[in-house]
Amino acid sequence: MSKENIQLFDLSLNKGDTCLTYVLKRLGLEEDLCSYETLHDHFDQFQFSRYKKKLSVGDILLWDRDIKWEWMPWIIKDKNIIWKNIPLGVHFGIMEDDDLFSDCTRLIKPPHPSLRIRRLNEVHKNPDWVLKLSK
Repeated sequence: MSKENIQLFDLSLNKGDTCLTYVLKRLGLEEDLCSYETLHDHFDQFQFSRYKKKLSVGDILLWDRDIKWEWMPWIIKDKNIIWKNIPLGVHFGIMEDDDLFSDCTRLIKPPHPSLRIRRLNEVHKNPDWVLKLSK
């Protein structure tokens, strides 16, 4: 793995953190920089299967092959609820070093964000995409 000069930032989780806000904060970016729908405005996207030998610290991993879209009440404006089609089943992680990546998950009950560090070769499904901040 190439060692680019990317600095990962220390952080502590907030109750509202998601896997996406976690990776953005780990890169020192604003946690509201983007959503799943607007990733392409800020990141270059590469197929994991073609990029896996070029991974470097700070690369964002994205799993979205199991994505489902669900209409949910998402916005309140002038006392009206507005529904939005929301992506479910996507997950983000970030490369830490060598084959280690970290992520934030809500697998505990009741759902609350918690951190993990794992080896990439130990996950059940490979990521679908690698995201790099656009220059």
